[in-house]
Amino acid sequence: MRIIILIISLLIFSACHQKNEPIQDSRQKENIKRLELKYAKWFTVEYLNDYKKIIITNPWTKERYWEYRISNTNTHNTNINQLSEFKFPNKAIVLSGTQIEMMNQLSLTNKIIGIANTNYIYSPTIRKAVKNKTVIEVGDGAEINVERIFNIHPDIIFATAWDKIDPSLNTLIQQNIPIAFIMDWQEESPLARAEWIKFIAVFYNLEDKAQAIFNRIEENYLKLRKLALESKKQPNIMHGTLMSGTWYIAGGSSFAATFYKDANANYLWKENSSTGSFPLSFEAVFNKAKKADFWFNSLPLSKLNQLIESDKRYTLFNSFQDTTIYSNGSKINDSIPNPFWEKGTVNPDLILKDLISILHPELIPQHQLLFYKKLD
Repeated sequence: MRIIILIISLLIFSACHQKNEPIQDSRQKENIKRLELKYAKWFTVEYLNDYKKIIITNPWTKERYWEYRISNTNTHNTNINQLSEFKFPNKAIVLSGTQIEMMNQLSLTNKIIGIANTNYIYSPTIRKAVKNKTVIEVGDGAEINVERIFNIHPDIIFATAWDKIDPSLNTLIQQNIPIAFIMDWQEESPLARAEWIKFIAVFYNLEDKAQAIFNRIEENYLKLRKLALESKKQPNIMHGTLMSGTWYIAGGSSFAATFYKDANANYLWKENSSTGSFPLSFEAVFNKAKKADFWFNSLPLSKLNQLIESDKRYTLFNSFQDTTIYSNGSKINDSIPNPFWEKGTVNPDLILKDLISILHPELIPQHQLLFYKKLD
C-alpha cells in the first residue's frame, strides 16, 4: 500500500512540475545550448514550449524594459504592458546604422524596407536602395514620420532604447507594431556591444550564424589584445571633445577606456568610474593631459588648422605640437559619414587593430587605418 501511495505522489509531483515548467522540444533544447551570452548584460533569451522569450533590462532601473514573445502561431501582433507578442518578422525598419551592419552581417539586408536618415548611413547597399526607392527614409529621432511607417507596413522596427520611449514610437506601439529596443550603447565593453548581433539574430532564427560571427570577432579581438601587450611602451592617452565650453571625457569604465586599455595604452582618466562621459573644464583637461602622447576624438575635422579656428588653446597640447591627434569623426566625403559607429561597433576587433597600429606601429607595420584619420 505504501508503495502505491509513493508512486501516486511521484506522478502528481511530476505532473505539477511539467505544468509549471514549459516543455522544450529538441530543436529548442539545441537553441539553448548554442545561444551563449558572454559579455552583454542587458538582454536574455529563453526558449519555451512554443515561443521564444526575450527580455531587455533597463540599465537605469535594473527592471524589465521590454519583453518579446515570438512564435509562428500568433495570428496578430499585440503590445500590452511592455510586452510584445508576434510572429517571426520579415520586413524591418532599422533606425540606427549599427543595426544596419548587424543585419548586413546576418545576410538580412534584403529584409530592410526603411531607415531613419541616409545622411548618417555608411552602407553602400542601403544608400543605393534608398536612391532606387526600394528602401524608404522614415525620418530621424523625434522627427519619425509615423504615417510613412504605416504606409510601408513593417513587421518590426529596430530602434535604439533610451531611458524614456519616444512619443512617436509609443504611437506605433499602440498600433501593435513591434519595436525591438536595442540597448547595446549602454554596454561597458566593446565585445558586449558587438554581442547584440545575437539579439537581432533571435528574431530571425539565426542564432547559430550570429554565434559563429561573434566567435570570430571575439577570437580576433583577444588575439590583438594579446599582441598589444608585446609592446613595452604604454602611451598616455587623452580623449574627448570641447563643446560649448565643456570638455566631455570618456569615463574610466566606458567602452572607449576599455579600447585604450586593450590597446596597451595608459588612459589618463582610467581611475574614473563613469561608464559614460563626464564634463570637465578646458583647464582641468589641460592640467592633466598637456603632455599626453595621443589625443583621440570624434571631431568631424581633418586638418589641424580647423582645430585652431575652433579654439587656439589646442595648440598648447603636446599632441597638437607632435601632430598625434586622431579623429574617428572625419567623413569619407561630404555625403558619406565615417563608418566608425556603423561598422566599428559590430567589429570592435577592427577598431582595436586601428588603435594598435597607431600606438604601436611596430606591431602591425603594414596596416591601413579603417576608421581613424590623423589630423595634418
